[in-house]
Amino acid sequence: MFHVLGLLFEYHKYHHNAKVKVYADDHLVADLTLSDDIKLKTVDFSDFPLWVKWPNSTRVIILPKKLFLFEINDEYLKKEIRIVVDNDNNNHTNGFMSDFSWIKFHSIFLMPGCMLEKKNWDMFIKSPTPHKGILPTVFPYRPFTEDVEIKSSQILDPFWELHTLGGSFEMLMKLHKKHRVIHLGKPKGRMYLWTDPAAYLWAFNRLNINT
Repeated sequence: MFHVLGLLFEYHKYHHNAKVKVYADDHLVADLTLSDDIKLKTVDFSDFPLWVKWPNSTRVIILPKKLFLFEINDEYLKKEIRIVVDNDNNNHTNGFMSDFSWIKFHSIFLMPGCMLEKKNWDMFIKSPTPHKGILPTVFPYRPFTEDVEIKSSQILDPFWELHTLGGSFEMLMKLHKKHRVIHLGKPKGRMYLWTDPAAYLWAFNRLNINT
């Protein structure tokens, strides 16, 4: 079996390319060179097949222009996912800095490979609605701040999601297995379906809706 790791992020380049390496345990999954900015785009989700359609309405979401997907064999998913970013590019002179290279993560998710198929999302659609006032645990599991450790020589905001991360850093996410599924972090209690990863797949034509 295999799982799919998804990375969705903005990137602002300053002079030099950023390097991003992704490890599953000690196995190198990807070695990326970011040579161009990754900016945002507007996506119309009116026809997304897994959301309820409302008459005379349009669902629009703003996403980064690239989605990175990596298939990882389960044998390498025992301990952690580690993302190593080499990105010390800035115009720091005489104690001042007005521009620098940065990354801003919109989403990081890990899911079984079967979730590339729409039919397998359909199986979960009828899950009950979470109780009002309770922040639910979702599937695919969405890492909370405490599930992600950031190591850097700089002082970075611990809230990694939608926050600007400049300079070089490492992100560590411990893996936990629940219901025979491997998760980025440790789910607690009952899990409810989170369809955003399916929406990301659909937006980039990576969701198989024909089976």
